[in-house]
Amino acid sequence: MDTVYKAKIYYTISEVSKMMSLSIDTLRFYEKTDIIGSIHRDSGGRRLYSEENLEWILFVCRLKNTGMPLDDIREYRKLLLEGDHTSSLRQQLMVQHKVRLEHQIDELQSALDLMNYKIRHYDNIIKNHGLP
Repeated sequence: MDTVYKAKIYYTISEVSKMMSLSIDTLRFYEKTDIIGSIHRDSGGRRLYSEENLEWILFVCRLKNTGMPLDDIREYRKLLLEGDHTSSLRQQLMVQHKVRLEHQIDELQSALDLMNYKIRHYDNIIKNHGLP
């Protein structure tokens, strides 16, 4: 259930867990290791995630899904919090990761090309031998 607190909507850790398809343990780990920073808590000590927190977590998930190491994500966040004067360093992190991604894409494309070749090869064998 969404919680309204000081005219903002907050989400519980279990709501965020479901929305982001992350375990509660992962969310706690990301907070503890400064991947997402500290999360607001209510008077009972329960975490309350804001829309801004959700946007950052989604960004982290996207970077993580592309294989960016948590150390790089943490460094990116640290630089982001330091301000605009770190823009070139943040850009450098993104460029380095982009190069790694492009290499992965090339490797995957080569694997896909091989699979397509093999499928065509078997199509020809099946067709030429009248196999089902």
